[in-house]
Amino acid sequence: MNLWRKMIPMVCVMLLSGILQNGCGLPAEMEKSGMPSQASPDGKSPAARVLRIILPGEAQPHEAEVMAEIGKRSADVVGCTLEVAHLAWEDYLPKINMMAAASEKFDLFLCFSGELPKMVARNFIRPLDSLLEQHGANLVRVIPRDEFDALRVDGRLYGIPSVYPRVEIAAHALRKDLRQKSDLPEIDRIEDFEVYLQAMKEKEGIIPYAADMGNLGGGLSRAFMDEAIDWYWGDDMTAYIRVDWTKKDMRVESSFSSGITMRQMQWNRKAYRNGWFPKDILTMQKSWSLFVTGKAAVVPADLYNLQELDDKLRSNVAAGTVELVTFQKGKTHAKIGPSNNFACISTSGENQEAAMRFLDWIRASQENYDLYMYGRPGLEYERVGGKVKRLRTADGGETLCYAPMPWLTRDFTYERLTMEEPEVYIDALNAWKSLPYTVCPIGGLTVSNAEFQKEQAQLITLIREQWLPLFVGYRSSDEEYQGFLDALDEAGLQKVIRSVQRQLDEYLAAGVRK
Repeated sequence: MNLWRKMIPMVCVMLLSGILQNGCGLPAEMEKSGMPSQASPDGKSPAARVLRIILPGEAQPHEAEVMAEIGKRSADVVGCTLEVAHLAWEDYLPKINMMAAASEKFDLFLCFSGELPKMVARNFIRPLDSLLEQHGANLVRVIPRDEFDALRVDGRLYGIPSVYPRVEIAAHALRKDLRQKSDLPEIDRIEDFEVYLQAMKEKEGIIPYAADMGNLGGGLSRAFMDEAIDWYWGDDMTAYIRVDWTKKDMRVESSFSSGITMRQMQWNRKAYRNGWFPKDILTMQKSWSLFVTGKAAVVPADLYNLQELDDKLRSNVAAGTVELVTFQKGKTHAKIGPSNNFACISTSGENQEAAMRFLDWIRASQENYDLYMYGRPGLEYERVGGKVKRLRTADGGETLCYAPMPWLTRDFTYERLTMEEPEVYIDALNAWKSLPYTVCPIGGLTVSNAEFQKEQAQLITLIREQWLPLFVGYRSSDEEYQGFLDALDEAGLQKVIRSVQRQLDEYLAAGVRK
């Protein structure tokens, strides 16, 4: 998979053997790249000061050379040897947690929103407010305040966010060429979407809407929104509770019986009954593969996988073109969650100030950012008509000279378009970058489950066993649905609601609300 486009890692079962290597400070299987910088602001030898950075993915060709150049240019600011170590995506989070628990010496690493509260609770991450004030002037200059605020826990900042369009990026990719072939309009309403799905079923004979394991994606819910804008809390698969933050009196409610959920569930029943969903929607996999080989007309998607879908479809279906559909574009758009990708400084790191100076140096100028993200002009990339042309290695293959894992410090303030990016992505990106949005006033609320751990475990089991078949229309009995709601209350959902309501009230009373 192209790691440039990979936004959210898949976490697999942790293997305990071979993680720590005889006190060497970093796992031996990590691929490393780096080069000493030339000076140190505190006068110490840079050879004795190593800024250790750990990232998911593989070391890229020319990475060591690029890091050496960064070391030279940032010497007067960072003053450390720069060492980048890589861990496989599937091992990354388990090993980062293991290393932090063992107080291994590393300074800077990529973290994700679902991990932040857990790592803070275990004291794996250093609070960054003082470091940002002392060494982060450029970061403060280019990163919007609401991005920082979303990475606070109990009022303290713990991450330096990547900045990228996150205003309801969940959407759908569909076959633009087939829509135009059927002489159908661009899709903004669910009614237009229904006409398209039926046409794909009748005229093209392909799967109208493919979704792996029943995961319809967050983009569908926007079709059923009213004037409410919700904040959700739950696990990675399902939201348990919601709060309509457009109301002055914010109340925590069950997300399973909310108006938007019930409207979408009714539509899902119709979609399953009409054959727009495949009969095996609960077990089918590889929906993207079906889409790019011309066997499906719609898949859940977002801005960051649009490129891959377009590239692969064109390679399999010569006339195939993709477009990204967002429902009800004219209604309010909201940024409701934190950046899922951000840089953290380890509490066990020996060069924490240097880590902040390094992050600040990257975003100090377009030139610095270009060097980190694209490499050296003429060696790893060229500028062509305002775009970046990434150069490839000399082996005649498709391997790029340099394509770093970007999410440690990606920033669309400086991001350049590349020659490989299709027009559909450029159009979607420009639309998102110019999209006006509102910021959730309780986006910084961090829920503690200390009062309802037992109940949460029961809810997770119940939801994963019963909810999805009801939601996607595989089961359409109102009696079964009501039985599920009753079972949620028996499992302790109301206790969860009361606890989160109290935490929300305390959060608002503390004056954190913006």
